[in-house]
Amino acid sequence: MSIKNVDLPSGVWIEGEAPFKLGLEDVVKDTTGAFIELNVPVIGTVLEVGEPLISIVGTDGDLQISLPVRVEILDVNEEVIEIQNISGRDWLVQITELSV
Repeated sequence: MSIKNVDLPSGVWIEGEAPFKLGLEDVVKDTTGAFIELNVPVIGTVLEVGEPLISIVGTDGDLQISLPVRVEILDVNEEVIEIQNISGRDWLVQITELSV
């Protein structure tokens, strides 16, 4: 199964070819409100199917986002994560898909 052929969680986008950049659409803030805390795994982390990729604590609710494929975190956009003011085109993590 390829990451390009799976149903992504609502509000998540992926662009490019492997390695892929992944970000959040502005609609995520409609669910969570302003971000209080935004967490992603560190570079080198391997996430199994369904493990949390992005965890958000917001003023209006919390959200965990996972993917239906096994991935490795190759890069983290620390600048965007640190300020926690994400626009719909800011990538958060760069990932590569791993075989199961």
